[in-house]
Amino acid sequence: MQLLQLLSAVLYTLLAQSRTKIRQRNKSLTSPATVSSVSVNKYQRNQLQRQLQWMKQNADKLCLFMDFENVRGKSKFELSHLQLLQQTWKWTQYHKLPMIFIVDHGSIAKGYCLGNQNLGIVFGGQRLKADDIIARDVTYGNNVLVITADRELMSRCRTAFYSREDREDREEEEEEEREIQFMHPLTFINNLEMVQHKKLDNNESIELPTLLEEDSVKKEDENELNNDLLKNIKDEIQIRGAMYSTEALMKQKKQMNTPKKRRKLQKRARMLVEKLAMKGGMANGIHQLTTPSLNNLQFQNKVLYEWEQLRRNATSPELTGDRMMLAEYFRRQIERKVSTDEQPSSSTATGIVQEYIQYINEFQTKTKSLTSASSGSSSFISKYDQDLSLTNRTTLRLVIVSDTHGYEEALTPNGNTLPNGDVLLHLGDFAIDAKRKKKKGLERFDEWLQDQPHGYKIVLKGNHDPFSVRFPKSQAIYVNRPQCMVLENILSLTLIPYCSDRILHSSWRKFAAMGDILASHVPPHNVLDTCYNGKHAGCPILKKKVETSLTSPKVWLCGHIHEGFGFEQRHFGIDQKATLVMNVANANTGRANSLQHGPTIVDIDTKNNNEVSSYMQCDLQAQEQEAASIV
Repeated sequence: MQLLQLLSAVLYTLLAQSRTKIRQRNKSLTSPATVSSVSVNKYQRNQLQRQLQWMKQNADKLCLFMDFENVRGKSKFELSHLQLLQQTWKWTQYHKLPMIFIVDHGSIAKGYCLGNQNLGIVFGGQRLKADDIIARDVTYGNNVLVITADRELMSRCRTAFYSREDREDREEEEEEEREIQFMHPLTFINNLEMVQHKKLDNNESIELPTLLEEDSVKKEDENELNNDLLKNIKDEIQIRGAMYSTEALMKQKKQMNTPKKRRKLQKRARMLVEKLAMKGGMANGIHQLTTPSLNNLQFQNKVLYEWEQLRRNATSPELTGDRMMLAEYFRRQIERKVSTDEQPSSSTATGIVQEYIQYINEFQTKTKSLTSASSGSSSFISKYDQDLSLTNRTTLRLVIVSDTHGYEEALTPNGNTLPNGDVLLHLGDFAIDAKRKKKKGLERFDEWLQDQPHGYKIVLKGNHDPFSVRFPKSQAIYVNRPQCMVLENILSLTLIPYCSDRILHSSWRKFAAMGDILASHVPPHNVLDTCYNGKHAGCPILKKKVETSLTSPKVWLCGHIHEGFGFEQRHFGIDQKATLVMNVANANTGRANSLQHGPTIVDIDTKNNNEVSSYMQCDLQAQEQEAASIV
């Protein structure tokens, strides 16, 4: 018995010692202060040497991508953007290798060349992640190395790099083998620290040029900012951080394996979204500060600079909102630096970094031109704080919004209103994303409707809206059942709010004919209804009823699916005439926590059988293109 007790004590002591060693090792691996002293075993050293030798042998055809935020994350975000940039520049000089940073966030999707044109930086903007850009462009070079620890990104890169179509396209052009490799960020940081005090082959030290100006705000402008503003930004970042982590848990099957856990997470997500939406206009502070504005540019720079200074001495962990603001501050520093330097063009690009940066900027230009190209009488505008009223005796203007989810004030910043028009249509989901009715949010929405300069205001019920609502201040019409409406004895509207299949069947039988404009909360099935998970969430029953109608609507307006924003030409009805389908959802992809798109404007020619004379979809973020040149 005593022998068993003695053995148990010895085993317990050995186990405690092993746990202590594991904790110390993990701490040394993740601490940036001791990252240079990370123990690298013989296998890791050999692998690093093989990768460096392979990169130098293929330097002329090598694309070296760095998942910038992933590398910073492995240093627990104690390496700032500027510090990582400076140390990596020394690394590229020592090894004589090109490097391309892919950075999350930033207000503009754009590429820049720095230093000796051997260092490239690409910002994903507000729509693309660094993972998406790397996985998309991983086939740009013959040989590619990606610095990341993201296993999902590695899998996407391998699939894209060794895809059959890509291999068949390159078989005739390239006889040599192509290869992709990956390097762990900790291994890279370890080698990064070792290089900082090295010298070049000619025994010259690697001196760092002034790549960026660290202090972008003049001392005379460093006035004390409003503490309430900084507190509101901090509160928004914390709420959004909790929201993102909750949504990440909801996507994990292990966390959703019981109904109790599922209800608990869903309740927490609703509470956070409701809390953010109840802040009103202050819930979009990060977006307003990180989107360049001609009127508030100096103030934005001052706030971003102040926030960067606060984060240097902060003890709290860096959240997504912090990274959004720091990335935009970093981008503006680079913009100021490269504005005086010659950037590569199609005629001057020589190295692979310059060619890739030129490719990125041309790709963005082509994408913007495709989205802004007119199709028939369509057009896009980048901002709408001007008088767009074209209403006259022959034109009737519709202004349409949808899925604002309590963030409607983001559509009318700085006390502005929506574009002038005859009819304001809200296609549903105006309420805060919560099960219970929120009186304060509804009153605020009614006041917002009252401020809009439209003669007719029509609001459809969405799946997040209460069944019965009154708007005493704005006198807006609330539609909670399918119905037809005729405006000024000129334009006929068929209005389909979110409702059950039974109500849709019973109401449809009463319709004499299809209206000129069909406005529904839910889109037709398989048309502008693709969710972020790839599923089609449109209504097949409504689509079938329109297909069996004698006449087709001239325009089908819808929302509900945030990812489906855009327009298409489709043929419905027995007459098979073309119908313009427009998804006008304003909210961001996934669960709504901000607005990404502006209102949609449709002009109807009343003297030409109510045909569409012009239409445009305004984008809240498109004005970044105009402001970028003056940052």
